[in-house]
Amino acid sequence: MLELLWNAPLSEASMDRCLSAIELPTGARVLDVGCGCGEVLIRLHERHGLTGMGVDTSAACLEEARRRAVSRILYGALEFVLADVTVLDLEREAYGLALCLGASHAFGHGPHAFGGALERLAELVEPGGLILIADKYLKQPAPPEYRRLLGPAPPDDQTHAANVMTGAELGLTALGAWTSCDQEWDDYEWARQRVVEGRAARRRKHAGVNGFEGAADDATADTESVARALAKRRAWMAAYLRHGRHTLGYGVYLFKKGDNPPPGADN
Repeated sequence: MLELLWNAPLSEASMDRCLSAIELPTGARVLDVGCGCGEVLIRLHERHGLTGMGVDTSAACLEEARRRAVSRILYGALEFVLADVTVLDLEREAYGLALCLGASHAFGHGPHAFGGALERLAELVEPGGLILIADKYLKQPAPPEYRRLLGPAPPDDQTHAANVMTGAELGLTALGAWTSCDQEWDDYEWARQRVVEGRAARRRKHAGVNGFEGAADDATADTESVARALAKRRAWMAAYLRHGRHTLGYGVYLFKKGDNPPPGADN
């Protein structure tokens, strides 16, 4: 959502704690998969003077990212690319830091999306490089009603501890892990609720002023799309209040890739 600072249940203070744990040399190269409106990537540039690329499939988000970056980054330091990351020709072991915050699905859907994303990011960072990845997890098994809304991911066995251990199984060293608190989840969900309600209200007001008699089909379709989005959002919010607040978690994980052994180390 363009109206939010970032699309995650994290306060600015919590995000600052996560970013403060990242130690990078000036000018390090970074990749942000699912960068959204680019806020995290821009803040890392402000901290470290890094260069790199943000990738997303939303043209609107990337337009917002470029708008935010104009007065805050050195010209040409960051590139925002509209693409499916799975078809990009990305150089292996080329980045000092790879980010994927709430966008594991960019590498594939399903119950193993987190592990698949982490494995791919590990291929892209250089030896000794860092990975900052965030994803949902379950605090307890999802009730059937809530599972129908969630879909297959995260599965019931994807806990906070399991996310940390996934990195260990891939040979990565965990350097930090942070979880969203109930208040951050409430702030996030209600902020999204206000955005969708606001969009629907503006559409209704516009329809009331202009009417629909003789309106173009695309205008009617747009109104119907907003109405569907509102109904879906209200259903999600109701499920969040009944189940999600006590079931769904959000974790941010910092991993380090091992250094390559020196030549002849195994001899």
